[in-house]
Amino acid sequence: SGTADASGNKTVTDSEVSELTNPLDDLAWIRNELVEWIYSNLTAKWDGVQRRGRERLAKMFSGYGQRNAETQIILTEVEKYMEKHYRQVNTLENLSSWDEADVHRLVSAFLGVRFPMALALNKVDLPSSKKNVNMIQQSLPIHGAHIGTPMAAHKEMLFVRNHLKNQGHLASDGTVSSPTNVWSCLTSALSLRPPVLVFPVNDMTTYTPLPGLNKA
Repeated sequence: SGTADASGNKTVTDSEVSELTNPLDDLAWIRNELVEWIYSNLTAKWDGVQRRGRERLAKMFSGYGQRNAETQIILTEVEKYMEKHYRQVNTLENLSSWDEADVHRLVSAFLGVRFPMALALNKVDLPSSKKNVNMIQQSLPIHGAHIGTPMAAHKEMLFVRNHLKNQGHLASDGTVSSPTNVWSCLTSALSLRPPVLVFPVNDMTTYTPLPGLNKA
């Protein structure tokens, strides 16, 4: 809504628009934290990575749930980029020449593929949020985010509560009018990174489900 600072402290009322806060700054902070997390893990073992080369570098990303084939594609694309823009040929065969910027570049490319972000632009029902929502949507893609869905989670929660009490909001045609922005946001996230479906079983040979899962 743009009514709070980076620490969550309110700077203006819900009906005012603050010029002191920018939600994109928060997004940039989150992105930087993710980059530094992976960067720190990578550089902690960089000496060994340099000695063992590309395959060792690829394995460093396996702990984030990324398949090796996809990691290899990322490495190849980064290598092509560095050759095109920095004239560094076969740079993955010479990791000892990499500097901090090169490692950050790889980490950023990996994050873009492995963890693309969909934004939930909440509290859109507040007057103060309209300017920020428009600004964010016009700025996308930015800081690893590709999609931003406006929503009013509190209103949707109230709808669900009322609907469970058989007090759903009726539209002009007499049907129940259901807000679906939260669902749309979740759907947009799945479109960026299709999920891996997991079916827990009790037996890996017969695929018998776990106790209780086969109940209607």
